[in-house]
Amino acid sequence: MRLQSLRARLLLGLIISTVLLQAGASALVFWLQRQALYHRFDQALFATARALVHHVKVKDDQVWFDFEELSIPEFKRIKGPDYFQVWRGDGSTVARSLTLGAADLAMARPGPRPTRYNCQLPRDEPGRAVLIATEVVPKGPPERRGAPQTALIAVARETEPIRKDLWTLAWILAGTTTGGAVVAATLAWLVVTRTLVPVRELSRQIAAVESTGLGQRIDVPRLPSEVQPVADRLNEMLGRLAVAFERERAFTADVAHELRTPLAGIRSIAEVAASSPQNAGEAAGEFREIVKIAGQMQAMVEKLLMLARLDAGQVRAVLAPVNPRSVLEPLLAEHAARMGARNVTVRDNVPDETSVLADPNLLRMALANVIANAVEYVNDGGQIALETEQTENRTCLVVSNTGCSLKPGDEQKVFERFWRADTSRTGGQSHWGLGLSLVSRAMSVMGGRAVAQIREGGVFRVCLCLQAN
Repeated sequence: MRLQSLRARLLLGLIISTVLLQAGASALVFWLQRQALYHRFDQALFATARALVHHVKVKDDQVWFDFEELSIPEFKRIKGPDYFQVWRGDGSTVARSLTLGAADLAMARPGPRPTRYNCQLPRDEPGRAVLIATEVVPKGPPERRGAPQTALIAVARETEPIRKDLWTLAWILAGTTTGGAVVAATLAWLVVTRTLVPVRELSRQIAAVESTGLGQRIDVPRLPSEVQPVADRLNEMLGRLAVAFERERAFTADVAHELRTPLAGIRSIAEVAASSPQNAGEAAGEFREIVKIAGQMQAMVEKLLMLARLDAGQVRAVLAPVNPRSVLEPLLAEHAARMGARNVTVRDNVPDETSVLADPNLLRMALANVIANAVEYVNDGGQIALETEQTENRTCLVVSNTGCSLKPGDEQKVFERFWRADTSRTGGQSHWGLGLSLVSRAMSVMGGRAVAQIREGGVFRVCLCLQAN
């Protein structure tokens, strides 16, 4: 699984690197200490073997060993004694230590230099031995001396003490490595957390940017030089977006203003023509249709103007305690005839004592658009429900309707301007995808928020969350 968090990646990388470094250092210390212990061990065996060389004699052209002169205490210990064995060049045994009894030491292949090798000792304990080959010269005048004789001397000692020391060292190193890893992980967490504070602040400032606040800029103190270009590019992008949004708002406002007057004129002329006695029958009906369409276009223009004013910050919310029932009842009465014709029932569960902190005009506009949306899209014989939900210190006015045909994921799009589920635009022109956009902006101006939800059974819900009074 990929790690998406930068902090998790840094922490994991630092911890793994530290553990590997400590483990490598511990392994190196262990190996060096092992080499040193075995080196001293072999040097002691070699020194003992060199001392035994002086006890090897040649008599009657035969190698023999002088036990009488042997006074090395290591070969007399009862616990953990040393062992030695002397061979002639042909491999026959000359002498062996009393600690060997009748057993033999393992003999390695002799070479020009001392040979070190591991072996099994007579008591089945693991041991290590050193084998040296030496030329023994007979004593006496040169003219009477015989030929030099080859002698092989092996000295061995058990290695259990070294193994115990190495095991102790291994446990110490393992403990220090584990403890070091824990300390390193803690320090890494502290360092990474402190280092990423500016990055978190950058993320917070980016998340706080809204379409209505594009004039703000990202300003994070002590931002790392590697991340500073990101902040600079974001500020440049915010500047370009602010200019583009301002042009869009100006265009929307200008178009709406320019359309207002001709639409009013068209509607007035059509109303006069429809009521004139000269235009009866079919002509009057056509003029009434023109009046209807002109009215719809005027409503769209008014919404565009309101959106432009809300986006430009020209609408100030004057918050006061408002009882939603005083707003809902007249709105429901406006749609009562249409809902009755379609057998739509209303389930009103908003308590009479409900009170929210809102601008009365903006709240009336928001509820009017939400209820009009519910009436427009509820199915024949369906139901519209009004209720409240409490979330912490907020009160949510919930308007829901059955007959929803939206797909999961569409709830995030319903507040977009001119968005309609029917992309072919064949569902009539009484709605242009501006009502819920207006609701979202109005709620934002009042310090609240609008949330859309799609529930099982084709239920569409719009929650208007405001501060409870």
